[in-house]
Amino acid sequence: MPPIMIRRLWYLSGAAVLVLICGLGIAMGVNDINEAEAQLEQVRQANWRMDRENRSLYRTIQNLRQDPDALEKLCRSELGLVRANEIIYLDPQD
Repeated sequence: MPPIMIRRLWYLSGAAVLVLICGLGIAMGVNDINEAEAQLEQVRQANWRMDRENRSLYRTIQNLRQDPDALEKLCRSELGLVRANEIIYLDPQD
């Protein structure tokens, strides 16, 4: 085989390897992009849930600040607080 043909064969082989490497790189990049998009969707859903919970907590806080009856009800149920003039009856079976 003449030397020019061997050189062309090497160039062609090199170009084929280069195309193969680029193709693999692109395929891996697309896979990474798909994984990143899936993670982004999970983060967006978590943010949406947290935002919804924060809004609910904000409404509860505003209600407790503006409504003394709601604050009293919460203090009685969560902390077991009583008024000074109230008598507590405990069930002996508890």
